[in-house]
This record gives sequence, C-alpha cells and structure tokens, in this order.
Amino acid sequence: MKNASNYRPASHWAGGLMALAILLSGCASSQPMSPQLTSTLATADETINQARAAEAAKYAPLELQAAEQKLAAAQIAIAKKQNDRAARLASEATVDARLAAIISRSAKSQAVALDLEKGIQMLRDEIARKKSN
Repeated sequence: MKNASNYRPASHWAGGLMALAILLSGCASSQPMSPQLTSTLATADETINQARAAEAAKYAPLELQAAEQKLAAAQIAIAKKQNDRAARLASEATVDARLAAIISRSAKSQAVALDLEKGIQMLRDEIARKKSN
C-alpha cells in the first residue's frame, strides 16, 4: 500500500508528459532531440522531484509551480520543434526548482532553530526558578 506522504501524482503526470513530448518530438521532428537537450530536460525533472521531496509545495509553492510550468512549456516547445526554446525553459525550470528546494530547506532550518531557542529559554527559566528557591 502506498504511503500517503510519498504519493506524488504530479510527478507521475510530469514524467508522463515529458515522455510523451519526447516521443512526439521523435516522431514529428525532422531533427532529433540532442543528447544535451535530453539531459537538460531530465535534470529539470529530477530537480523538480527533489524540490517536492524537500516539501517545496508547502514552503515554496510559487517557485515550485513556476518550475513545473516552465518544464511543461519546454515539453510543448519540443513538440513544436523549438528545441532552443525548450532548452532555455528547461534550464529555467531547473533554477526555479533549486530555488524552491533552498527556500524549503531554509524554512525548515528556521523552524528547528526556533524550537531550539524555545527549549533553551525554557531551560533558562527553570534554572532561574531553581536558583530563586
């Protein structure tokens, strides 16, 4: 049974869309997709998945959404034989996804630091009470 926290239907959708775009580009394009473009698309897809794993949907939803939209636009550009545009959009998607992951990690680190500060303050308060008794 799938764990609800690991279930990511959007990643399956994006992966399927990317595969469809690659298939369409191979069938409809007079020039094949370069290995560099294939690698750029794969990197963007993987980076988006990493951002999702870092809980970017919770902590950086706008940045994650921008990355997903740019990757989808890149896949459409491939279908239209606009490989240069697709490469640019996929690279931008990678940058947006990295930003989303960084924002997520930063937000989680800040939450941990705040919890530690609260714990330290509680200990100080307890020490102060014991000293005053």
